[in-house]
Amino acid sequence: MKFQLCALTIAALASSGCIGGASNSLTSSMSAGTSSVVTKFGDTGRSVKGQFSSMGTVMGSAYSKSKNMVTSAFTGPTNAVDESDPTSLSGKPPILGPELYIAQGQNYEMRGNFEKANEFYGKAIEIEPKNFAAVMSMARLANRQSDFAKATEYYAKAETISPTDTSIYTEAGQCLLTQGKQDLAREQFQKAVNLEPSNQSHRQKLASLYVEQGRSDAAMQELTQVHTPAMANYQMAYIHAARKNVPVAQQYLQAALQIDPNLQPARELMGTLNASGLAQQAYGSYQQAGQMYQGAGQVYQQANQVYQNASAIMSTAPQTNGNISR
Repeated sequence: MKFQLCALTIAALASSGCIGGASNSLTSSMSAGTSSVVTKFGDTGRSVKGQFSSMGTVMGSAYSKSKNMVTSAFTGPTNAVDESDPTSLSGKPPILGPELYIAQGQNYEMRGNFEKANEFYGKAIEIEPKNFAAVMSMARLANRQSDFAKATEYYAKAETISPTDTSIYTEAGQCLLTQGKQDLAREQFQKAVNLEPSNQSHRQKLASLYVEQGRSDAAMQELTQVHTPAMANYQMAYIHAARKNVPVAQQYLQAALQIDPNLQPARELMGTLNASGLAQQAYGSYQQAGQMYQGAGQVYQQANQVYQNASAIMSTAPQTNGNISR
C-alpha cells in the first residue's frame, strides 16, 4: 500500500506539471538556491523584483510539502494532521496545494514562459481564490506584460485579501504611474505611507511623484518626515539628478553640504554632477565644431557650384583668339 501511495504521489505531481522532464523543473529551481531569489534585482521588467522577493518562501514551502508527500508513503501516517490546511499534502489521495502551483508558475516566469506561468497561477487561484501570493503573482505577471487593466484588477483583489500589505500599494502605484495616471498613483503611494509612516522608501516614492508634478515643497515635506534636513536635500538632489535636471540638483546638494559638509553621499553626487557637466561642455564644443565643419562644407559646395556655372558659361561663349568676344 505504501509503495502504491508513493507511485500515486509521483504520478499526481507529474500530471500537474510540478515534476517531470529531464530537468525536474521544481526541484531544479530549488537546487539553484534561494539565494538567487534575493539577489539584487537589476532587470527592467515591471514588478519582477517583488515577484522574486517572495519566491523563496513559496518555493521552500512547496518543496517541503512535495517532499513530505513522497516520504510519508514510507514513514506512515503522522499523529497530527491539520485537515483545515488546504495546502496539506497528507491526504489520501494526495491534494496539490496552491503553493505548488505558484512555485511552478514562478519557475515558468523565470524562464520567460509567461503563458504557462499564467496557467499555473490561475490553477492556484482556482484552488484558493483568496491566496495572497497567487493573486499578487498574477498581478505582477500582468504588470510585467503591460496588461495594466488585468494588473489593476488583481491588485484590487489583493487589497481585499490583505489590506495592510504595503507592497500592494507601491506596486499598484507604480503600475498607474507607468500609464501616466499620476493622481491615482499618488493615492496608492499615500496608502503605503499611511500604513508605514516611517518607511523611507514609501516617502521617497511619493516625493518623486510630487517633483514630477512640480510640487517641490510637498516633496521636501515628505522627505523631512524620515530624513535629517541635510539628507532630505540630498534626496531631492538625487531625484532631480535622475531627471537630468543638473542645475537644480546642484542647488539642493549645496544646501545639503552647507548643513552637513561631511555628508559623503552629497559630496560624491556633487563630484559626479560636476564631472558630467564638464563632459557635457566638451560634447557641446564637439557639436559646435561639427556644425562649423558642416557650414564649411556648405560654403565649399556653393563655391564649387559657382565654379561649375562659370565653366559652363565659358564653354558656350564664342571665342576669338582665345579671348571671350564682347
